[in-house]
Amino acid sequence: MSQDKQLIQLKMEALAGGGDCLGRHKGVPVFVPFAVPGDRVLVEVGAVGQGRRRGALLEVIEPGPHRVEPLCELFGRCGGCAWMNCSYEEQLKAKVENARRSFRIAGAASAELGRCDGAIS
Repeated sequence: MSQDKQLIQLKMEALAGGGDCLGRHKGVPVFVPFAVPGDRVLVEVGAVGQGRRRGALLEVIEPGPHRVEPLCELFGRCGGCAWMNCSYEEQLKAKVENARRSFRIAGAASAELGRCDGAIS
């Protein structure tokens, strides 16, 4: 491990765009692929850049309540299903929140979003 990298433990908070999960270390956002909200993880992170860090998941110390076994044996290798290790309900919740955030950024904070039932009923 190079000197600008360090190992930290994080409690993951929320799914983020691009398939990452968000945690915070000393108030700095850390984006970690393959983590799930509620997980307690060991992460290798590099230097802070633009007020945030990117981490590599080394170990899930304690799985969160939304962690599930991926249905696809290629999960984590092909890149097609970034959140497949997270419960479908939590994925839908994240997608609705990401849409709300996008509307706020676009200046349409009062836009009404309907219910998100998803494809699986």
